Amino acid sequence: MPEKLKYLFTAEFTDGTSIRQSHSDISKIDPNKSLFYDVLNSGKTVRKFSLSYFFNKVTVDLLTGLFYVNGLPVLLEGDKLPGMPDKFELIYYRQWTRSMDVTYKLKTGEIIDTKPTDSFCEYFIGWKCEIAGKSYQQKLGVS
Repeated sequence: MPEKLKYLFTAEFTDGTSIRQSHSDISKIDPNKSLFYDVLNSGKTVRKFSLSYFFNKVTVDLLTGLFYVNGLPVLLEGDKLPGMPDKFELIYYRQWTRSMDVTYKLKTGEIIDTKPTDSFCEYFIGWKCEIAGKSYQQKLGVS
């Protein structure tokens, strides 16, 4: 059984429409994929991308490159952009970390048993762009 997602995304497009993720996280285009597949294959331009958990919300604005945490603008340290790019491209991914207890034979290294003990997920949003042939990116992570 898949683990329950803590943060759910909302993708707001420049045409005013949006895609809001639910805990089922199933694509309407391909039920074997996540809903983010629908964002990537919408043919639309993402204006804002947000992650929400109860009353907490982190957002990246892909028109300006600004990040917001609970509505407050946040400046991230990184390379200063020499100008405004033609466009900011969305970065979004989840990174799972899982811990396991492994029992093995000391002499042979043969694994006897494995038991999952813990797992957690970190969520990353951000942007990437190119200006004068140089690549830039910024990401914000929450767990």
